Order: sequence, then structure tokens, then C-alpha cells
Amino acid sequence: MIRQSVFAGSWYPNDSVLLGRLIERAKEPKEGAFTRFAVLPHAGLSYSAPGIAPFFGSFDRSVTRLLVIGPSHYAHVPADRVITAPFDSYKTPLGSLEGFSLSGANPAHAPILQREHSIEMVLPFISGLEHPPKVSAALVNHFSSLKALDEMSDFLLEEDEGLSIIASSDFTHYGPRFGFSTLSEQEVKERDIQVARLLADGKIEEAFSFFTTSRHTICGWASAALVANIAKRKGMKGEVAGYYTSNDIAGRDDGDFVAYATILWRQDERVS
Repeated sequence: MIRQSVFAGSWYPNDSVLLGRLIERAKEPKEGAFTRFAVLPHAGLSYSAPGIAPFFGSFDRSVTRLLVIGPSHYAHVPADRVITAPFDSYKTPLGSLEGFSLSGANPAHAPILQREHSIEMVLPFISGLEHPPKVSAALVNHFSSLKALDEMSDFLLEEDEGLSIIASSDFTHYGPRFGFSTLSEQEVKERDIQVARLLADGKIEEAFSFFTTSRHTICGWASAALVANIAKRKGMKGEVAGYYTSNDIAGRDDGDFVAYATILWRQDERVS
């Protein structure tokens, strides 16, 4: 079973040369520690590429399996559940990626993952690696409790100690278009960065409380909390490596924007 690149030609170039150039322009090679876990944006690549690229600039080349987990925008996923499908490969304009399956992968979920953009935007970056790892994708929308979050963290830790995970999440969707403008733009940006730092620092209870008790429009909060919780369990300290909005990219200020944060957990940044 093959997952097709359904957003190629609309959300990013279908032409391999143009796509390769877009990815190369966004890349910023980093020296030092390798990254194993991340929260990355998933808008069209003209917007999300600058937020995705830092992870691959210092990607741990020893990683053999990489899971991309994001929110489901188009289908209902029950609370406390992760859905995944047994794709043999993931097609991109830069070549196909070999797939692997998580426990419980269900072929019936393939159409849901096939049409979900939150797991596709990062795939061309993976294809652009010299030695791409095997890939799997999953969707999660909501955790009802910290216990449920811990149980899902246990499940993924049991899958493979060496598993690398990307959480796909855009941050605040702001303005009349998104029905969210109760705070000022500056307040929204400050709150986004504060929440991103809670995740990076492993302050899971505080972040979870915000996600489940505050009004917000962070679409992939469950996947972000899941990856942050796993990184904390592995004794890693993260960093907020970037934050910007769609207006920063487009060069306008029309009252509506989507915010993007990049959070990275590096292999040798251990919590003492």
C-alpha cells in the first residue's frame, strides 16, 4: 500500500528540481548535537519550510525509523487514540520513502492518512536526506487526561528505543478568519512562545493544563504534548529554535495569521 503525495503541485512544487531548490534554500546546517525529536509546522511549504528545516540541519543520521504524528483536520479521531495505517511506502516528488508499521496499524485508516496534510509537508525533507530513514505516520487529536498521555507515551517508547518522532503542529490561528481575536496579536505571540517553552522544558503538566482549559487554536497540541512527554522521559531538554507567522513570510499585516513554532530536542542536551 502506497501513500501518494496528494498535496504536491498545490501546497508545494510537484517538480523535483523546484522542490529541491525550495528545501535547499530553507536548510541551515547546524554543528553540534543531533536532533531526535521535534515539533514542526505543517502549512504549505512556502510558509512552513523555514520552520521545518532546522530539524534536518542537525538530524541524527543514525536514525533508521522516523515517525511523523500530527492532528487530523478532516476526520474524527476519538480522544486518547492514535490511528495509523500499514503503508509500505510514502511517495514524494523527490522519490519514495520506505515505510514501517506501528503496532495496531489498520488498513481501514489509510484513506484518512492519505488526505491529511499535517503528515505530508515534512516528507519531501526526509526524501532529501542522503540516507532517508524508514517512515511511519499517525494521527492524534486529543488526550482527556495526563494518564492517557502517559499511556500513549509508554506505547511509543515500547515500539523502539531508537525511534525518532516529529510532532506536526501549527500554533495559533489568529483573526476573524479563524474566529479567534479575543487577545491582541502581541499577547498571542507571547503566549505561543510561553507554551512552546513549557513543552521544550518538559513542563508537561503546565502545558497540558493550558491546552485543556484555555481557549486556543493550536491545532496539533496533542501530538506536541506527546513528543514533549517522550523527550522528557528520555532525559532530554529542548529548545524553541524558531517562531514566526504567516504574515512574516507574506510581508503583510491584514489581521489574520497562522503562527509557527519549531521545538527541537537534541541528543546530548540532558537534564541534570
